[in-house]
Amino acid sequence: MNDIFYMKRAIKISKLGQFTTFPNPNVGCVIVKNNKIIGEGWHEKSGENHAEINALKMAGEKSKGADAYITLEPCNYFGKTPPCCEAILKAGINRVIISNVDPNPKVSGNGILYLKQNGIPVVTGLLSEESKKCNQGFFKRMKTGLP
Repeated sequence: MNDIFYMKRAIKISKLGQFTTFPNPNVGCVIVKNNKIIGEGWHEKSGENHAEINALKMAGEKSKGADAYITLEPCNYFGKTPPCCEAILKAGINRVIISNVDPNPKVSGNGILYLKQNGIPVVTGLLSEESKKCNQGFFKRMKTGLP
């Protein structure tokens, strides 16, 4: 198994929230340790746990030293839910692989910066175009302000 395999899985599960997350994006997260998926989650509904939190809950303490594959940059601010970046840090995730930088100005690059400043290596752009297709409306809304 490799990074592409796990990101494809994250993209696939992100689609499970396609009718329930508006105005938020569809996001999937897969937690991998020793080439085994130990947790996965998706953003199920606006105002509820984000994909990263659901995946970390599934993985539990096994998250320490694992890699996280996330279709969209994790949030780094308090909104309706706490910041996912803090949860990733507290869980002891070893490396974060992100498909797309979040176009939301509140996040855009800041989640990545937070993780890097706290010693977590971050890879971006893996299967970016494939992942972006799951959130065309979100990306358009963030870029233009139009629905």
